[in-house]
Amino acid sequence: MTLGLLLGCLGWAALAQEPAAPPRTPRRVLVYTVSAGFEHEVVHRAAPEELSLVERTLVDLGKRTGDFEAVATRDAHEFNPTRLAQFDLVFFYTTGELPFSKDEREALLAFVRSGGAFAGSHCASVPYRSGRGQRPQPTSFTASAATGGRSRPGSSRPVVAPR
Repeated sequence: MTLGLLLGCLGWAALAQEPAAPPRTPRRVLVYTVSAGFEHEVVHRAAPEELSLVERTLVDLGKRTGDFEAVATRDAHEFNPTRLAQFDLVFFYTTGELPFSKDEREALLAFVRSGGAFAGSHCASVPYRSGRGQRPQPTSFTASAATGGRSRPGSSRPVVAPR
């Protein structure tokens, strides 16, 4: 009986001395909430330095879970290869034709082509249409959340066209 107790204690002591798993590095998410058309209340900033409801929610969720760090921006100049390389995911909650230059747009598409993740909510596919009321171009990578990615007339499919 004493030998069993001693072996059990030694086993627990050995487990307690195993090195802890290295801390997990949280994923980084670039949150872009520009509204070039109608601005919904959830992305409205009361002041330029205050985060919107969407931005605050994602920043707070990331801090609370430790799973990701959300970095909110409304600056299209953030969409360059050097800056995007610092993120695992780009998240759009946007409306309208966004103020991206050709280089900024191409940097985002290259980020996704090279394995970077993209998620969009609400009207996130609008910036990648060829013109007002047009369907997305073949290089579009957005999907309609309303259809769960299933195609239907007027919706887009998740696609990154090979070059």
